[in-house]
Amino acid sequence: MKVTSVKFETLTAYQAAKDADDAWQAALDAAKIYRYSKAARGEPGSELQRLRDAKVAADEKYHELCELLRRYQDPVQAGLPGEEV
Repeated sequence: MKVTSVKFETLTAYQAAKDADDAWQAALDAAKIYRYSKAARGEPGSELQRLRDAKVAADEKYHELCELLRRYQDPVQAGLPGEEV
C-alpha cells in the first residue's frame, strides 16, 4: 500500500517545475536567446524544444496539483457544512 500526501506531491511538483524552468533558461542563456521570443520555443526536434516542452508539462502538473490542494482545503468544495462565498 502506498500512502501519498497531496501537499507533498504539490511541493515535489513545484520543485520539478522549477528545475525544468532552470534547465530551459540555462539553454536559452547559452544560446543567447531571449526567453519571451519565438526563438525560445526552439526548432522542431531540437533540444531547446524538448526542454521547453518538459517545462510546460511540469508547470501543468504543478498547477493541477495546486487546484486539487485548493479543493481539499475549501470546505464548500469538500462538502463540509459552512457558508458559501
